[in-house]
Parts: sequence; structure tokens; C-alpha cells
Amino acid sequence: KKAVAYGEWKLLVVKRKRAMAFWRSGALLWAWGEWIDIMQDVWAIKRQVREKCANVVAMISGDMFTSAFRAWYGIVERRNRALKRWAMSTLTRMLGHWVEYTGTVRSVKGLMGRSLMSWSAKNAAALLGRWAQITDDRMYNRAVINDALRVWMHHW
Repeated sequence: KKAVAYGEWKLLVVKRKRAMAFWRSGALLWAWGEWIDIMQDVWAIKRQVREKCANVVAMISGDMFTSAFRAWYGIVERRNRALKRWAMSTLTRMLGHWVEYTGTVRSVKGLMGRSLMSWSAKNAAALLGRWAQITDDRMYNRAVINDALRVWMHHW
């Protein structure tokens, strides 16, 4: 009788363990499904927060400063390119005036003779000297500004 009772008891324990394992696995499966549902909601909320609060997060993390600086630097670069185009067009215009002046000098030489030519040569030399001085001043000022910008850019 003891052996039969022990066998029955052992079978009951095994069935109980199987039932508990089955119940636990079912409970764990249910909990896992609930956890996934909750996390999907959390991830959706986090995504919405990231999308809607991107500027605030960027300001807090310092990225807003970087992006603002890059935008400002882009404006400065476009301005510098425009200034270079303007300077080059000015130099081209000055060269055109110089060519026109030398053409005038040549025509005057043919018409007026030596005395007027010596005066024109002095005037031409003065104009060329002034043109060279203006060009040197512009190149120096541009170099100073470029050096200051380069130092400032490497500082950041």
C-alpha cells in the first residue's frame, strides 16, 4: 500500500509540477505580450516627444548652437563670395578703365606730340601707382579679415 500511495503521490507531484510549469509559461507568455504592448506605447510616446521637442533637446545638448553657428557661417561664406565677386568686378572695371586710358594716351600721342605725351606719361604713372596702392590695400584688408575668421573658426 505504501508503494501504491507513494506512486500516486509522485504522479500527483509530477502532474502538479507540469501544471505549474504550464501555468507559469502561460503567465509568462501573457506578461511578455503585455510588456511588448506597454513598450510599444512607450516607444511611440518617446518618438513623438523626440519629434515635437527636437529644438529643445538640441538647445539643451548644444547642437542648436552648432547648427546656428553653421547657418551663420554659411551666410558669412556667401557674403565673402559676393564680396570677392564684387572686388573682382571692380578690378576688372579698373583694368577696363586703364585699357581705355592707355588707348586715349596712344591717340593723344599721335595728335599732340611730345610735350603732351610727357604730361600724359606722368599722369598714367600716377594712375597706375594709385591703382596698385588700392589693390594692395584691398589684398591686405582681405588677408587680415581671413586671418581673424580663421582664428575665430579654429577657436570654436
